[in-house]
Amino acid sequence: MVRPISRRAAIVAAVLGATAVTAAAVSACGAAQAGASPNDAAQAGAGPNGAAPGAGPGDVRPTPAEVERAQQQLDERASRVPSSVTSWGIDPAIGLVVVRVTGGRTPEVERFLDGIDPRTLRVVTGSDPVRPLPGTG
Repeated sequence: MVRPISRRAAIVAAVLGATAVTAAAVSACGAAQAGASPNDAAQAGAGPNGAAPGAGPGDVRPTPAEVERAQQQLDERASRVPSSVTSWGIDPAIGLVVVRVTGGRTPEVERFLDGIDPRTLRVVTGSDPVRPLPGTG
């Protein structure tokens, strides 16, 4: 018999990439000990290939190779970075390239990101502008 699982069990399953979790497994490791949070579950997904529950066939998390490729594409564009882009890099905790921008997703930022698989990116808006360190600028 299949019974609904608790929110805590769903989070543990999502973080661990499992499709089924027993109550004993949840008790044994606990969501807190696994480092899980509701945000982790939303980022991690729970189905095969990290697909979120209820996601369609196209809603699959990017592979590490796809994320690396996105990083390389951004690195290749380093000579034409808009001034509003303050940084980018792979965040291993979420398995995506995080792009930080001041303000919002302006047309310049969109052009900079054009052609890069959006599944590989997380754009963080409202970052502080880059300022030179004292004595360097």
